[in-house]
Amino acid sequence: MDWRSWCFFLNGVSFLAVIIALRAMRLPPVERKPSTESPWRSLMQGFRFAMSDVPIRSALLLLSWLSLLGLPVFVFLPIFANDICTAGRGGLAC
Repeated sequence: MDWRSWCFFLNGVSFLAVIIALRAMRLPPVERKPSTESPWRSLMQGFRFAMSDVPIRSALLLLSWLSLLGLPVFVFLPIFANDICTAGRGGLAC
């Protein structure tokens, strides 16, 4: 066996401790009450709370801008490498 396969095996074994610890936890059962509000009203209430709390609003706006403007960059990197760097789609080093 290769050393990488042993590392992969040991990584899998390390998860056993977490699984055993989670199985050993004994939590009291939680009673769930059915919601009387409409889902739309609950969604709007959560949105109002998120926009009124400054740290949550800042984090959500930052993630929104990153998703809107930052992630499409990774889609265009192969085109940039092919057309601008003339390195082909596989070579992104200009």
